[in-house]
Amino acid sequence: MAEPLDPCPDQVERLSASVDDALPPAEARALTAHLAGCEACRDHAARLRRVVEAVRAAGPLVVVPEAALAARLAALDGRLAAPQGAGPEAAPPGPAPTAVEVRAGRPILWGESAWQLLRLLVGLTFVVAGALLLEAKWAQLRAPREGQPPAPLVPTPATEAPPPDLPPPPPPPDEPPPADEAPSARPDPDDVDPDVQPIPPEPPDRGPIVVPPRPQDEPPADLTRARDRRPEGPDEADPQAPRPEVVLAQPADVERLIASILDRGTDPQQRLSQLRSLGDPRFRLPLAYRFLGAVLLDGALDAYPLPNDCRRAACGALGALGTEPAAQVLLAALSRPARPAHRDADDAALCAALAALSEDAGVDRLARAVAGLDEERGLLGLRALAMGPRGPRGGGGDPAVDGLLELYGGLRATPALLREAGAVLGETGDARALAAFAIAISAGKTTAVRQGAALGLGALAAVDPPSAPACLDGLRAGLRRAERDDPGLALACVRGLRRSGAREALPLLIELTDPKVERRGPVRGLALEALVALTGQAHADADAWRTWWRGDPALPRPRDLRPLAEAAGLQQFFRLPAQADGVVFVVDVSGSMGHDGRWERARAELRRAIEPMTPRVRFQVLLFRDAPLRVFDGLVRATDANRARALRFIDQQRPLPVARTAIGRALEDALDLAAAETIYFVSDGIDAEQDDAALRLRVARRNAQRAVPARIHTVLVRTGAEEVSLDEGPDDPTAPIDVRLMRGLARDSGGVFVRN
Repeated sequence: MAEPLDPCPDQVERLSASVDDALPPAEARALTAHLAGCEACRDHAARLRRVVEAVRAAGPLVVVPEAALAARLAALDGRLAAPQGAGPEAAPPGPAPTAVEVRAGRPILWGESAWQLLRLLVGLTFVVAGALLLEAKWAQLRAPREGQPPAPLVPTPATEAPPPDLPPPPPPPDEPPPADEAPSARPDPDDVDPDVQPIPPEPPDRGPIVVPPRPQDEPPADLTRARDRRPEGPDEADPQAPRPEVVLAQPADVERLIASILDRGTDPQQRLSQLRSLGDPRFRLPLAYRFLGAVLLDGALDAYPLPNDCRRAACGALGALGTEPAAQVLLAALSRPARPAHRDADDAALCAALAALSEDAGVDRLARAVAGLDEERGLLGLRALAMGPRGPRGGGGDPAVDGLLELYGGLRATPALLREAGAVLGETGDARALAAFAIAISAGKTTAVRQGAALGLGALAAVDPPSAPACLDGLRAGLRRAERDDPGLALACVRGLRRSGAREALPLLIELTDPKVERRGPVRGLALEALVALTGQAHADADAWRTWWRGDPALPRPRDLRPLAEAAGLQQFFRLPAQADGVVFVVDVSGSMGHDGRWERARAELRRAIEPMTPRVRFQVLLFRDAPLRVFDGLVRATDANRARALRFIDQQRPLPVARTAIGRALEDALDLAAAETIYFVSDGIDAEQDDAALRLRVARRNAQRAVPARIHTVLVRTGAEEVSLDEGPDDPTAPIDVRLMRGLARDSGGVFVRN
């Protein structure tokens, strides 16, 4: 008989899974195509099926107690060992063996044959019993789909001890870390012997475990809000559509992957790819969480090439897992101070990972943890909640609401945290937020609480349109309260009206552009900017807006790219209204601005905006390349002398071909000017020092810490053409990076994004 052929090594696991009907549809199709041309794999599959069918056909088993089985075996051993005729119980001699009972010249004794048969039956008993126990275990682990609580993913010390070479899992955020876990007590990565690599121990084989899939197997890698994404397939279009079950990998598979990551011979880029692959839902195993936590929290790969990228890859893998154990590790990282030299990039990766959490328990943990963090880390947590998949939900509502209400109503947080908590609470679309906002906007004890209510009401109206009338009533009440000299609340109410996107908000905004109704210039300027953003129209005064509104005009779709018109009698900068009391022009003069007439267009727009300014306005011009170039030390009155000095300075500047673009430092300098309420940011490219996510986080954090956040209007200049279009589109990860950056900076601050 010919020896069976060995199957293809890369198909062994698929063949085994296919026999158990546990192969996903895509892999099953690939295996079928492979079997059509591979005789060895077909033969291996047939043999596997015969073995499985034989075990399944073994019939019912009789379970014998262990003590009884031991007694029977002992008695049988005694009878076999006793000589024939030794006593009254000795077996009588039997007939001589026949030729059929002789094998290899040796007679087969019936007692020996019975012993072998009994051993075979006992072995078969254990095999089938193991199969039945495994079947029962699978049924138990499938119980969550039938209303039973899911089995915990984190092992207990009694069932599985952590490997001795990997750090223990981090404590949950609500438990203080042990004293010996302080960052200062950790060994320096340089003190670790690079030639000694930990080898994970061999765990017991537990077989495949089937768990219910989480709501979103592949969270977005970018910072896109879930409500800004359009359905792309049946799963996205129908949330109730069944999803395939996720089959967890074997612990040995995780150990092999970790061993490859720890192998110093692995290519650095391949190591990063392997770290990211641990975010696959199949790797939701305790060993994976512990290893990723060791990389992120304790720098387990800091002595390897690309150590910072390794940390961020581990962070991204935890976000992709999206589970509550992953949330515990990420919150442990959030509770620690950032590394100063890598703060923005590390925090951007952490923010994206926290925003990707998909289990309600993990989101609830994040929302409750913010109250115990300092201002900087708390703002990072709130930003992650704002970027996550918020919006109206059935059942018990949004899982972040309880924690946000606790933070927003506790009055123990800083003003910046209270204001941002209100805005994020509105983003949830949860009905419980409306009652809290209605009380806070009229009777809140601090202006930060009232501002948060105004921002939250606007967000709630946009996310949950049926609540828009009640939200607009609350914003009207806030405007009445703001008449008693609360400019911060008035500005927040105008931003809330714009954020609502409701048609009913336009008459309120039109009235706020009238100096007879609203005496404060910043409020009038912001209302005018909101009208331009919502309608794409430009009118010089309130009477012109009222005339336009009486015509019952149709409004453009919010996300359409639409051109802006030049309005007679209206002071404009790139067709945007320029009527604020504190203005900073931040303009790019790096080398790329010298192409296609970009700098000439920017310089002409600066002259057009500065020349008509009155001394009531305070302004600053800040040009930047590698570093910012300031005309004045701070904001100055727009006197004739100051305007002439600014224009001379602008005319003397030329883009330098070798100069790079340092956007972050320029915008931070502008935000450091406390009286600056409006920033016009003009550029043609991207930052040369940071990616767009890290830069947006850096600017948003600095802006949120101001007493009144400034609005940043962004202008993307690609040519010297006069035409300018308003871009109110959503965050789009497929957009060019310059569009993504400029659109995001405006969205984060309540500004307007235009481009030519």
